[in-house]
Amino acid sequence: MLLSNVSRLTLGSALLLAIVLPALVTGCGGGGGGGSTTLIVSGKVVNAGTLNPVQGALVSAQGQTVTTAGDGTFTLYNLAHNPVVITFGAAAYQTLQQTISVPGGGVNIGSVALVPAHRAGTGNVTGTVTVNGLAAAGASITGAGASARSNASGQFTLYNATPGTQTLTGSTSGGAAVGFAQVVVPADSTLSGVLLAITSGPPPPPAPPPVI
Repeated sequence: MLLSNVSRLTLGSALLLAIVLPALVTGCGGGGGGGSTTLIVSGKVVNAGTLNPVQGALVSAQGQTVTTAGDGTFTLYNLAHNPVVITFGAAAYQTLQQTISVPGGGVNIGSVALVPAHRAGTGNVTGTVTVNGLAAAGASITGAGASARSNASGQFTLYNATPGTQTLTGSTSGGAAVGFAQVVVPADSTLSGVLLAITSGPPPPPAPPPVI
């Protein structure tokens, strides 16, 4: 009788373990799956010529769309998988698409430059700004009805400039130093390789007339 009771107890314990143990394993596995990491991408949309922020640009990826703030910044949350294909668009700009690989759950991709849409009959001018022979970052370039700002390498692009013979003016912050370049802007094309040299101070005064 005692042996029979022990056998029944052992059999009952085995059945209980057979029911409970798979449930525990399933529960543990479910917790791991539910904790999968979602991805976050942030950045800033700017004008490719002026480098100013673009407010109200649409940034889309994996079925969601956000709008850039006044300072051009955006954040996309809860992206499901890598790589992330992001589309950038705004009125009066060309649409841009980028494929981003997101490490560690989140990344700030920095500035994304949107190129202004081309206006028929205008031209573009690309070149480099220097100060005393060195590349000048953040210099202001104006002329031909357009404006731009040089990047960290001193390079710039004027978009939709008025065609014909034009004078470009380059200046450092606050206009402390100024330089000029005369160019011929082509219609519906791009003039490349312009060098806009800025001196370290204001332009020298005109030479006095010769003494007779």
